[in-house]
Amino acid sequence: MTKSKKRFILIFVVALAIIFKTKVDSMNLIQTNTKMNIPLVTKDFEKFDFVHYDSIKAYSERNLDDGTHVVYEEQSNGYIKKISISDSYFMIIKRFYKNGNIAAKGLSINNGDFFNGVWYYFDEAGKFVGEVNYDTPFVFTFENLLNYLQSQKIPVTMSSDKYGLPTRIYREIIDQVPIWKIEWMKDTTNIPNTIEQINIDGKTGKILSKKDWKYSMD
Repeated sequence: MTKSKKRFILIFVVALAIIFKTKVDSMNLIQTNTKMNIPLVTKDFEKFDFVHYDSIKAYSERNLDDGTHVVYEEQSNGYIKKISISDSYFMIIKRFYKNGNIAAKGLSINNGDFFNGVWYYFDEAGKFVGEVNYDTPFVFTFENLLNYLQSQKIPVTMSSDKYGLPTRIYREIIDQVPIWKIEWMKDTTNIPNTIEQINIDGKTGKILSKKDWKYSMD
């Protein structure tokens, strides 16, 4: 075999390897994103189920057989129902007026604090008055953020953890700039432990800052 043929075969094999790796990477990215399991929220009118609530009022938190966790809260201006699904990063939140009519509903992150996607709003008579897409300013999406955290080996759990210290994700807009904020337990081998906060530009994905602080249960 001539040198030119060997060189051609080598180039061909390398090209095939690159193509194969690209396809595998794409498949992995798709698999990562399809695991989101975003609960469905519609803008349909709803009424609070007073009969059901009165029957379980003494047990405001319930775990259903399918792993769904439901929490009811009674407030001065109405009621809140939170529905957490075991294999989703988000919970459904429904707010009701005192008369039982739906006031607002949408998704919120399980571990952290931010509204996700479209929220629907209603007046006290039950009339739909509008919707807000809270994702719009964040060109660097939640899926992009998850991929970054996975690349940094920062764990993100799906189910809500009120008592432990899971990675928590927040977002806000400061001076018209959308900001992701991540807080995670960076070091648990030493006491006090180390928590790291990472701020990321919600448009570009640029790391804006990283800061450590010490944490102790004492």
